[in-house]
Formats: sequence, C-alpha cells, structure tokens
Amino acid sequence: MVGHAFGNRVARMTATDHPGVVDSVVLLACGGAVRPHPADAAALRAVFDVELGAIDHLAAVERAFFAAGNDPLVWADGWHPLVAFFQGIATDSLDVSHWWSAGRAPVLVVQPEEDVIAVAANADDIVERLGARARLVSIPGAGHALLPERPTATLTALLDWFGERTADR
Repeated sequence: MVGHAFGNRVARMTATDHPGVVDSVVLLACGGAVRPHPADAAALRAVFDVELGAIDHLAAVERAFFAAGNDPLVWADGWHPLVAFFQGIATDSLDVSHWWSAGRAPVLVVQPEEDVIAVAANADDIVERLGARARLVSIPGAGHALLPERPTATLTALLDWFGERTADR
C-alpha cells in the first residue's frame, strides 16, 4: 500500500488491522506523532478556508505544501473543506500508537526534506522504531506536495523498493 500524507495513516491502519492483505507499506510524507509548527498548521487550515482570497489562499498552499522555489499553482484549487473536516475527525478518533508501526509490514518512508506539515521527525521516529523493517529515502527540494514537486525522485524510490521486494522472493 502506498499512502501520501493522510493516506499514509490509512495505509498504516490497514496494515495494522489487516496484515494478511498488506505486503508492504510506502509512506509518502510521513506524519502522525510530531505536529507541525503552529504557524505551518495554521497555513494548512487556511488552505481549506473558503472565505480566503485567492492570493492569500495560494500563499497558504505554498507555505503548507511546497518547498522553496517550487510552483504552488499546481495545487491552487481542488481543496475540499468537508474532506479535511472528516480527515480531522478520523485523525483525532484513534491514538497514533495503534497504527504507527504499520502492523508487521516492511515500510519504505519517502520523506520530503522540506516538509513542514509531516515533519521529518516523524520519519526518523518510525524508521528508528522499526529498525531493519524500515528504510528511509529523503527527497531534497520537496515539501509536503512531494508528488508534483519531485515526481521522478519519488518514482525512483518506489521502483527501487518494489524491485528489491520482488527480487527477495
């Protein structure tokens, strides 16, 4: 299972609760335990503020999701406040310790080096806790919007991981 941002919580929860159906887990922008700086968390909330003007909205998208020098226009629209609301409920409904370790699945963490939302301390923590069961690949020049910022580096990390997993069988 591959999960980006909130999706990495879904991937870890699935691996925890249904270990027989998950071969491995890839976490893109690994968050969960260590919270972002309050100003960055405020920018994330502002992204979903439908009353915010276009310029301020784009500034919030840039701060919350993009590394310096990357173009936030690719994520200028398509934000759904209701989805964010329900993600917040899901996030708060279960203790992180239940799903943090992704069950017993091997885990690849692809961590954007400039992610201010899913801060690198989360990636470092899970890799340290899981030891040989986890691997960390850091992607420079990327923030939380890892996929549009560094698609080739992200794809390379995933293909290498899946190739090694297939070769081991």
